[in-house]
Amino acid sequence: MEHLAELKRDRPEQYDQMNPLSRISLGHYEIAKAAAVQLGRSVSAPTDREA
Repeated sequence: MEHLAELKRDRPEQYDQMNPLSRISLGHYEIAKAAAVQLGRSVSAPTDREA
């Protein structure tokens, strides 16, 4: 999902041509991530030690 978010940010013309289901999924992901931040949860990628 982070790759799709990067594509949306850096190459919007290519993002607009993607499958609508992928764009909807990214929207759900971004909303869930924002909600997690509001709840004080860490949304950063795990480090090698955490994995």
